[in-house]
Formats: sequence, structure tokens, C-alpha cells
Amino acid sequence: VSLLFSVFFLFALVPGLQAQNVDDKIKALEQELAKLKTDQITLKKQATAAEAALPSFSYRPGAGVSITAPDQSWQLKFGYEFAYDMMFLEGNDARREGDFGLFGRRNRPAVNYCWDRCFYEFVAELDFDGDETGTRETTNQRSAMFIHFEQMNPFFPTLQFGMDAPGAGSRYRSSELTLELPQLDRNNGFNTGSHTGIGFRWEELPVGQQFHYYWVIHGMGRGDGLKDQSNKQDHVVYYNISPFGDTKDKWLSGLGFSAMAWFGNIDDRNATNSTTSFQLRTQEGSTRLVLFQTPTHGRGDPHTFLQPSLQWRVGPYQFRTVAGFDRYHSDTTAAVPVNSRGTYWKFMNDLMLWSPKGFLTGSATTPNTLGVGFSWERTWVDCGFVGCNAAAGSGGIRRNTLVIREVGLRYWFRPSLSLHLALKQHDLNNTPLPAQIATGCSKNTAANPSKDCDWLDAVLRFYWIF
Repeated sequence: VSLLFSVFFLFALVPGLQAQNVDDKIKALEQELAKLKTDQITLKKQATAAEAALPSFSYRPGAGVSITAPDQSWQLKFGYEFAYDMMFLEGNDARREGDFGLFGRRNRPAVNYCWDRCFYEFVAELDFDGDETGTRETTNQRSAMFIHFEQMNPFFPTLQFGMDAPGAGSRYRSSELTLELPQLDRNNGFNTGSHTGIGFRWEELPVGQQFHYYWVIHGMGRGDGLKDQSNKQDHVVYYNISPFGDTKDKWLSGLGFSAMAWFGNIDDRNATNSTTSFQLRTQEGSTRLVLFQTPTHGRGDPHTFLQPSLQWRVGPYQFRTVAGFDRYHSDTTAAVPVNSRGTYWKFMNDLMLWSPKGFLTGSATTPNTLGVGFSWERTWVDCGFVGCNAAAGSGGIRRNTLVIREVGLRYWFRPSLSLHLALKQHDLNNTPLPAQIATGCSKNTAANPSKDCDWLDAVLRFYWIF
């Protein structure tokens, strides 16, 4: 009986012991899993904290690479602008680039550093462009400091100052399908507005308004840290308004008006002071032809350059027009007063023909977009008296008229990367003899400075803004 009882007891006890053992193992596994989960959460928090302590990297086409601190206390940007031209310039190959001529139109690395959430900003850009004389030239393209007071209040300005600070020309003076700026802009000292001085910019005023004032200390175009010994300063004001920019009306939302005025003060006590003349010349390649050159102007009334412009954009079509009025009035007590005038009009038509979305769609920021453009520009210049044209071989000419008709075709492989073909037909009356010979309008034995010449140039430009 005892033996049977013992066997029965063992059979009854073993399942209980086994069940208790399984429960213990399950509890042990649950504890181990809970510990692993806690460790995983801890590791994840540590990884998140480590990641938050590292700078972030981003890239946007046309704006370059940005490295930003996690708390946005500082930011560093790197950019690059590159444009390379293949040219087919009509005329004498010994005097112009000729067929398949290559020219580095843009070659500009840039760095931008800002701190305190970009309240303070510094910009530095180098210019490695192929220059106009065929020699290698390296200069500042931009070197300026900005303090963004508008972060405190939108009615406060951005303060800028530097040894090569930017200035704003009338906003709509060029377009995506126009190869270069208007003739007078490029050759009267304003160009990109580069100067040494101080500026105040209001960018976010109501109704899409912008206003800039530039106090130009050492003359417009007198950048790169160069200066003159003069107490004469130039003044530039800029205004832009897009009154319907926030509306959904497609006929009005793309309407804008802009204007710029440059008031220059000539100091003829110093030969290195602000711009004292303007000229007309071709803009392609390093063998640029001077077509008209005003004499050097002395003291007199302030030099003025006024430039209004207008834009209307609807769907795939954009129309822009700009005018320029440049005036020099020399000292009236001079034996021969030199009063130079330059006036131009330019009309630009851009049409986006095709993109992957279909015909009459696309933009400069849409990959695989094809656009076509046509522009017409007429510039009239007069330097005041017979024989005042200082361009070589101009003879006894005092005035000139240049008409440029341009057709452009541009394909954007992606935003900020494009191939641009431009055909530019020039028509110039009173053409100087060297320009006649260079463009093939006359032979070397010709001597007719008042001859009317026309020529056709073609440029294929590879353009990339990193």
C-alpha cells in the first residue's frame, strides 16, 4: 500500500512541479524582454540625442549645399555658378572668336556663413571668369556683411555693408530666355550693381513691395576693395511692387512693376573715381568690340540713370519690358560742354513650350522643360558734339543707334542646369572702322565710319548653378 501511495504521489507531484518550472521560465523571459526593451529605448534615446547634436546637411539646386547647426545657431553654405559658351561670331576670325570659340562666361565659387539663426550673414564670392583682355583675372565678386533686422520686425530693413556689396537693378531687366543684360546696363558702370558702401533693404513690405537704398561710397562699379580719395558719393534707390501676387487670378497674379534710379556724383580731382562715361560694345567672348564710347565727363550736374521695368506673366507665357535713360551733364563753363545721353527700350517674350506635363507647361524649376524666347532691344546714344565718339575709328560721329534682335531656345535638364542657344542679330549705324572690319562688314582698306553694318552671332551656353 505504501508503495502504491508513493507512486501515486510522484505522478501527482511531477505535473505541478513542471508547471511551476514553466511559469518561472516564462517570468524570467518576460523580465529579460522588459530589460531588453528598456535597453533598446535607452539606446534609441541616446542615438536620437547624438543625431540631434550633429549638424544637418541639405542641398537645393541653385542654392548649393547647406550645413546647419542643430540649434540653428550657425549655418554654412557652399555654392558654385558655372557658364561655358561655345560661340559662332560672324566676321574676321583673327579679330573675333570665330567658329567654335570657347569662353568661360561664369566661374564663381561662393561661401555664405551666418549665425544666430542667420540674423548675421556674411557672403564671399570669387570671380574666375574669362576676362575681356584674354588675361587671367581673379577678383572679388562679392564680399559683404548683412544684418537682418527684419527678423525683429518686418518693417525694419536688412543692413548691408562691404568692399564689394550687391546692388539691385530694375527687377525685370532680363529673363530666363535672354542671354545678357541690356547694352547700356552692362556698359555704363552699373551692371550687377557692385559697389563699396552701405545699404538698407526692405524686402517684405505690404502688397508685395520692396524698397532698397544704397549709399555708394567709392563709386558704382568700384568694388573689389578698391577706393578713391573723394568725398563725392553716389546714391541708388530701387522699388518693386507685385500688387496682385497673393491673388488666385491668373491674369493679374503675374503683374509687377519695378524701377531703379542711380544718382552719380563725379569728382574730376581723382582719375580713379566713379564711372565718368558709358559705351556700347558686343557682349560675347573676350574679343568684345567697342561700338561707341562717350568722352570722360567732368564735374557738372549729377549723372543720372533711370530704369523702369514691367512684367506680365500668365500660364506658360511671360512678357517683360525695360527702359533705360542715362544722362551726363558736364560743367557748363567748359570750352566744349560734353552732354552725353543714352536711351534704350527692350522687350522680352518667354514661352515654355513643353515639359513632361505636356505642351505649354513647365518652368525653369521643372526638369526637362523646353522654352523659347524672343527679345528686341534698341539703344540710342549721343555724346553732344561732332567728333565726340571716343571709340577707335569712329571718325566725326556724335550719335549712334544699335538694334539687337535675339531668339533663344533653352532646355532645363533639371533646376539650375540648362543648355541655352541664342541667336543675336545686330544692326548698327555709324559703325566704327575697326568694328566694320572685325564683323566682316568692310575690307581692311575701307574708310567709311558712317557705314551701317549688321551681323549675326550665335552662342551655345552650358549653364549650371550648383
